Amino acid sequence: MPRKNKDGAGIVVFRETEGDNQVLILLKKNGTFDIPKGHCDDTDFDKFSTAQRECFEETQIFVTLADVITDDFYEDRGMTIFVL
Repeated sequence: MPRKNKDGAGIVVFRETEGDNQVLILLKKNGTFDIPKGHCDDTDFDKFSTAQRECFEETQIFVTLADVITDDFYEDRGMTIFVL
């Protein structure tokens, strides 16, 4: 039985350090790369709280709305991506 498409959210964690730009990339068990993201839970207040929770669960990095560097976000097929 096909899995239902469930909305989700994630975060691109970006930082500039010593003149270099860095993006946090997760290495998955299957050897592919990803960003912190996941499906919305019933307890999530909104898409950002989903992204915030997933980022903390997967990286132990706690982010807030004040960390968001742009009001723009990417949304495709139910997945919303924020940039920090």
